[in-house]
Amino acid sequence: MSKAIAIAAVLLGSAALAGCGGTGMFMGQSPAPPAPVASLAPTVTADGTQQFSVPPEGRAVLRQRVAQVMQGRLDDARVSNAWRTAAGARAKPDDYAACVSTVAGGQTRYFVIVVSGATTSGFIAGPDAVARCSDPARVVQWGAFPEALDLG
Repeated sequence: MSKAIAIAAVLLGSAALAGCGGTGMFMGQSPAPPAPVASLAPTVTADGTQQFSVPPEGRAVLRQRVAQVMQGRLDDARVSNAWRTAAGARAKPDDYAACVSTVAGGQTRYFVIVVSGATTSGFIAGPDAVARCSDPARVVQWGAFPEALDLG
């Protein structure tokens, strides 16, 4: 039942965004980031996925990676909670993934970035990123990402 509610929320959020005249690359299938919340207490889901707030040093790494694919000033930027699967936590306990959404020139783009210490070890964009960023088993929270607004 909760999966049906999550799907309905994504569809309703997408319909609301589409009604705003957006021309984004993935409009109509993009997740609508929920209202920003300051932090997420670390949580472990039933399948062992760890969900937590992206630490400050991780936010800097995410900003650097986004700056490699986007230039200039963004209209909006959001970062999701971080997550790592149980298997990932065993194999690489310091690695985690997070979603970043950006809005520039009327286009909304989503990225999944894997943070590995002071660098990244994975990057996904396009429909695959939209799917992962819409997955409530991974992403449960979005927050403002003001440090990514100026990628000059």
